[in-house]
Amino acid sequence: MKKLFAIALSLVLLTVFIPTNVGARSEYVLCGPKRWEGVIDWDFLKVVRNDFELADRRNCNTLVVHLTSPGGYVLNALMVVDEIRAAKARGLRVEIHGGRLVASAALYILAEGTPGYRYAQQDSLVVIHAMYRGFGECLAYPPDDAISEDAKATRQIYNMIFRVLARSTGWTVAQVKEWFDCSRSIVGGGEILILYRLADHMED
Repeated sequence: MKKLFAIALSLVLLTVFIPTNVGARSEYVLCGPKRWEGVIDWDFLKVVRNDFELADRRNCNTLVVHLTSPGGYVLNALMVVDEIRAAKARGLRVEIHGGRLVASAALYILAEGTPGYRYAQQDSLVVIHAMYRGFGECLAYPPDDAISEDAKATRQIYNMIFRVLARSTGWTVAQVKEWFDCSRSIVGGGEILILYRLADHMED
């Protein structure tokens, strides 16, 4: 009888003390602030993935990020966007604060933050521009009848950018396409991010 009682008691204790919310995210647990800084490349992507893995292990509800970047490799930036989307789908809030410099491909990353939790810094440099090959040649969107491999690749990358920004900002693909013009760049401060719906709130 004593043995049965001891077994029953141990089962009760296990029932009481085993947490029932394993895998759930607590609304009170924050991770960060993390810093995503510099040129967007494979190393930048690795930092992002590590931060999300840590947030998952700690069962965080919110990952706070400070983003400062001149841009970088477009495909790496789009991979970062994919990581943010996947994290949001897992229930993580991705709160992104733009820093002194948010330009080029960094804009795709800021815009992909959780709506309502994307921040622009008032005194910052923001640049929206078309793609460049290296530091000189601007890559215009190729016409539909351009069938070279280079034209096909450029058109495909642009289409990916347009769809990503249309989804995160609420503009249409056609409207986003107008931002990427080799004859001009869109340059300003944090107000540009608000105006183009790349961010939601302004910070000092």
